[in-house]
Amino acid sequence: MDNLVANYSWLRYISGARMGQLIKPKKVVVYRNKKGVEPFSDWLRRLRDAKARRLVLARLRRLEQGHYGDCKHLQSGIFELRFFFGSGYRVYFAEDQQRIVVLLTAGSKATQQKDIVTAIGYWQQYQGKEYRDND
Repeated sequence: MDNLVANYSWLRYISGARMGQLIKPKKVVVYRNKKGVEPFSDWLRRLRDAKARRLVLARLRRLEQGHYGDCKHLQSGIFELRFFFGSGYRVYFAEDQQRIVVLLTAGSKATQQKDIVTAIGYWQQYQGKEYRDND
């Protein structure tokens, strides 16, 4: 038990927060361009493997609760959720005001470089919008 308390104290020290404040729920939204196209939604609909689709959606529900799982910051504010099934699926997102997760696009390990460039472009377009959802 002393070891657990010591670990918690260390975690609290490095985070500057109490344990209940470490994980904050997020609002997850899908990026939509000016033509009304949602690249992430289109990718998810095209995903043929129903089991993989269910696993991606389950991961997004955990993301809403503030649990990112295997996640990596890439560049220009873009993050990558990594999945280790199928063809190495990736979901690209960014955070708006540290409380809204914007799903930009998705792909596989094979299309990773192209998808990152695309996600950066979508994020720049999103940031240029005048309207912000302040719920």
